[in-house]
Amino acid sequence: MRKKWTAFLCAILCMAMFAGCSPTEVGYLQMSKEVMQEMKQSEAKGSMEVTVDFNELKSMVEKTADAAGMPEEKKNEVLQSFQDLHTKEQVKLDYAMTMEMDTLEYVINADATYKGEKYPLGKLYFSPEKGMVVSADAVDNFNKILGKMTGRENTLYQNKEFAKEWYAYLDQAGYIVLADTEEMMAMPAMNTNQLIEAILSMYEKGFSGFTTGMISEVPGGYHISANGTQIKEMLLNLIQYTAENPVQVLEAIEGYLQAVLEMSGEWKENEQDFTAAFAEMKANPEEVKIIMAQLKGMAKVFFENQNVAMWLNGFSYEGDVVKKDAGYEAKEQSLLKNGDNTVIQITSVQTMQKAKEGVTFPDHCVSIDEFAQKAQEIIGKYNPVTAVSVVWHPAKKVNVAIISVDRPEDFFLSADDGSIMQYQVVDGRVHLPAREFLQKIGLEMNWDKAARKVYVVKDGKKIAVETRLIDGVSYMSMRELQKLGYKVSYTKADGEHTVSIAV
Repeated sequence: MRKKWTAFLCAILCMAMFAGCSPTEVGYLQMSKEVMQEMKQSEAKGSMEVTVDFNELKSMVEKTADAAGMPEEKKNEVLQSFQDLHTKEQVKLDYAMTMEMDTLEYVINADATYKGEKYPLGKLYFSPEKGMVVSADAVDNFNKILGKMTGRENTLYQNKEFAKEWYAYLDQAGYIVLADTEEMMAMPAMNTNQLIEAILSMYEKGFSGFTTGMISEVPGGYHISANGTQIKEMLLNLIQYTAENPVQVLEAIEGYLQAVLEMSGEWKENEQDFTAAFAEMKANPEEVKIIMAQLKGMAKVFFENQNVAMWLNGFSYEGDVVKKDAGYEAKEQSLLKNGDNTVIQITSVQTMQKAKEGVTFPDHCVSIDEFAQKAQEIIGKYNPVTAVSVVWHPAKKVNVAIISVDRPEDFFLSADDGSIMQYQVVDGRVHLPAREFLQKIGLEMNWDKAARKVYVVKDGKKIAVETRLIDGVSYMSMRELQKLGYKVSYTKADGEHTVSIAV
């Protein structure tokens, strides 16, 4: 029972982590309430500037790996991801966002500026009921920014035939469904005012004697200031406050959660278990105090960890929210430092006012799978595979092979150029799923029903390949690729098996 309580109380503390009930903090919460009440349909405009020093970030990651005792081989794999990112980079985002508070629907239209060049990132739509949708040109421009940042710009765009076919497809696709309602956790419609009142009530009733010490008044609004040390102390103090006022905190959170369940229409089916759980905890305040003492001890050990301390000590945040004219203005700055050196700096300015119109989702969209398949088809046509590497380790007793694909161009939208496949051993040779593996190379597998043979069309020729049917899936030996004109070589070293395939 204590383990179940501990998990539940941890979740409660996470939810109430930034609770505070000093007059200033209550004023800040009231201002937040006013913003949401006044801005049922809001329009926000702003900019965000992100600066990252990848040398310093790599240094922090390396320190973390060393302190954690990470094996040298694994550490080098992690650090390898920084090989193309070794300078200080800065990106500025300018955006306009329209949001409907009651439905939580919004649309963001953004542009990114990198090294003096502007990249339109198109529109991103979100709705708890309709999913998440992004314009196709956003994906393309994100690809271009990554190429420029890593010094691997895509000369493929200079191919007129590719550009014509690629941009024609982007226009045709229009918008891409990144996540539909089945892939997202559906959020029930709630009354915004009631929800805000429930949150305020929880803070006022449950945390009337607790303060974060992070909020102060400024002309027309409030200033929020926090660093890693303050966040650590706040969490420890929150645990201590809960230990000293267990019934008060539990009753306040019980009231909040009940209000949320009632608004979402889930109260009746959960009422009995919900009420019983809280009644049991409130009837045993000494048990709650013991759990809080244990949590505080665990939190102290966590914060004293060398890695955690390094990242916490380097973090700081400053923000202002003030009422301005007919709307509101917010300014924020977040910093992560490695000693005296800045690793990441994020600054933003945003204004908010009432919107003239709501959010209208686009009518025509394609699925992310459909877009990826067509994108790979076009990219593969002008940027074909030149070599494939297949690596496996039988000693690890996991029949998994790592597939790496090389192309003339490092086109970031070639997202399938690295993957893993389950293999089968047939007659002493490793066999891979034929259709999946051939698609990886840019070839298509077909079944000749009359001849009962599997064949591949390459350079206009129909070439039969031998496969084995295992559990309904056709597998083929990589040696079969020699029939298609590929050079196949095999090496083994230190338990690692590698097949190299060249066009």
